[in-house]
Amino acid sequence: MKKDWLWTKEFVIVSFINFLLTLMFFLLMVTIASYAKTEFHASTSSAGLVSSIFIIGALIGRLLTGRAISHIGTKKTLWIGLGFFAVHITLLLVNRLLQGIAVGIASTATGTIIAQILPASRKGEGIGYYSLSAILATAIGPFLGMILLRLEDGFTWIFTMNVVFSLICLMFYAMAKINIPLPSVSVKEEAKGSVLSKFIEPKAFPISFIALLIGFSYSGVLSFLSFYAEEMNLSSASSYFFLVYAIVIILSRPFSGKLMDARGANIVTYPSLVLFALGMLLFSQASTSWMLLLSAVLIGVGFGNFNSIAQTVAVKVTAPHRFGLATSTYYILYDLGLGIGPYLLGFIVPYTGYRTIFIGMVAFILFSIPLYHWLHGKRDRELIRAAYIHVKNVSSSQESICIVKEGTKVEALMEEYARGYNMLREAIEGLSEEELRFKPAPDKWSIHQILIHVTDSEILSTHRLKKVLAEEEPLLISFDQLAWVNNLAYDLLDREQYLLLFQMLRCSMQPILETLTRDQYERVGVYADAGRFTFKELLEYRVEHVRAHLAQIERVRAAYKLRTSKT
Repeated sequence: MKKDWLWTKEFVIVSFINFLLTLMFFLLMVTIASYAKTEFHASTSSAGLVSSIFIIGALIGRLLTGRAISHIGTKKTLWIGLGFFAVHITLLLVNRLLQGIAVGIASTATGTIIAQILPASRKGEGIGYYSLSAILATAIGPFLGMILLRLEDGFTWIFTMNVVFSLICLMFYAMAKINIPLPSVSVKEEAKGSVLSKFIEPKAFPISFIALLIGFSYSGVLSFLSFYAEEMNLSSASSYFFLVYAIVIILSRPFSGKLMDARGANIVTYPSLVLFALGMLLFSQASTSWMLLLSAVLIGVGFGNFNSIAQTVAVKVTAPHRFGLATSTYYILYDLGLGIGPYLLGFIVPYTGYRTIFIGMVAFILFSIPLYHWLHGKRDRELIRAAYIHVKNVSSSQESICIVKEGTKVEALMEEYARGYNMLREAIEGLSEEELRFKPAPDKWSIHQILIHVTDSEILSTHRLKKVLAEEEPLLISFDQLAWVNNLAYDLLDREQYLLLFQMLRCSMQPILETLTRDQYERVGVYADAGRFTFKELLEYRVEHVRAHLAQIERVRAAYKLRTSKT
């Protein structure tokens, strides 16, 4: 298997399903308010509520889905969502809530599947490509909806198309072979925490809250574009607004995803928010077709790229076995912004007019920039620049962030792997037993404990490396390193024996490594709680693991010297 191949059959199928789900969502989102006003003579606020109640249903669906994924897996969850959606899509007002629940379940499941099957080193780029399916639907759905609204039997066509699309989703889902292991028993036990943590991923909440504000700002464009354009005599140009928006995102998204993987989220997020604000400002002042369509360009580059990057951040800051909860948390808040926006803004429009509303959204977006910096931006490098293998239940003071460098030459990798034992020996040369046993704080490890841990990790990892070479995509199991330190009496173990064991393990792998072909380095193992990794990525992690703990040893030595200098 090619190491960083994104375009697998499953990736394409799940992305296509997401495209149809989003297409159905936006096809109704931009037309339902007009239908309510035209057919039922509803007020602007009531028409906004008709749009919003679908979002409320989606919120309920997403809230339930994050936990369901942890228990029954993404595949069964997606099946439930698609089946439920197919039954209820032909109904309009009475079943809008049920439609929302179904879409919430299905779209959260597709997003989680993508996060699980993507290579760790290209997650930002991969999610960017995946989200293009939604972007295409974001353009085609509203564009199609605006065209169909002009037909005499427009809504009949809309409902019929949604039925057909939902059945196609089910058909393509049946074609996909998605084999993602369920979380291990230990992971499920970990989930038995607070009630809130069973439905919301706290680490994904900050970026998701920013998405709520941005979604709220964008909801005005989604729901009131047709009314605003009619008021400005720009109805013809408005039909192409979302098409231009989508084209811009399609052209820019591949670059923004790669840029995030290479440089972090900030380099994309800050410019995106500024461009979104400029686009909204131009949108609020549009008096000609070119102004309206230029605002679509700016909003596309700004809002479109922010949405993809923010979703990637929500996943990257989260432990892999909680990807489902991270995805649902992100969309719960994002959908909440999209949902409450039309309803609340609908109350204000009669008093202020559309232009004032959109100017207010500019201020909202500008406010989100420093808020993003405070909630995530200032810690972006710390949180997401590393692609890592998750080891659960590790306190932040001891957790190693291990960078997997793309393009590492195999020869250099093997050389450093072979030097691991000597590097550890050099790090502790001349240290007294007191210094080796010194702990900077009660909850931190001594150098002695670090060395025992490194060897324990090497024992398990050597076994994993051999499984990947010998078996076809074997299931790999993580271990709870903190529990091992606390429950295996590390302080009583013979450090010298463990160091010699580390040396023997590394030496035993050398003849195997020297005979490997390029294809063997690309063989894959699957962590139940972290996803797919190639042999080379696992070997890179072994090298980085030693580096990280050598740095930890240096910190302990510095703390010891500082303490002795004060006494």
